[in-house]
Amino acid sequence: MERLTALATALDRFVIGIGRVAAWAGLLLVLVTIADVTMRSATQSSWEFLRALSAAQQRVFGSTQLQKLEWHLHTVLFLSCLGYAYVKGAHVRIDLVRERLGIRAKAWIEILGVVFFLLPFCALVIT
Repeated sequence: MERLTALATALDRFVIGIGRVAAWAGLLLVLVTIADVTMRSATQSSWEFLRALSAAQQRVFGSTQLQKLEWHLHTVLFLSCLGYAYVKGAHVRIDLVRERLGIRAKAWIEILGVVFFLLPFCALVIT
């Protein structure tokens, strides 16, 4: 039993470490989105300098590529931080119902949620 507890603790630490590192993708996502929106707005600017800057940026790293990067960052955030949220108990639950139940009922809801929702989702993502 001690080995299982040690394994669970090690896995928790691993998932928390990944979640903390992946959370920085949120900041990067905000910066990429700001850059994309700003550069697209600059193409319609009345200032020649901004239009030239936007055109130069489009030649190096176009808006489509920035939007693809945004999607990849969303994926990193969602998939990497999902485990972190689960370990920390921050994932979405219907607390209006759950808070009134006993510990055994909460455990059964958790087990059923993992078996019928989390595991099939993980299998779908892996394949």
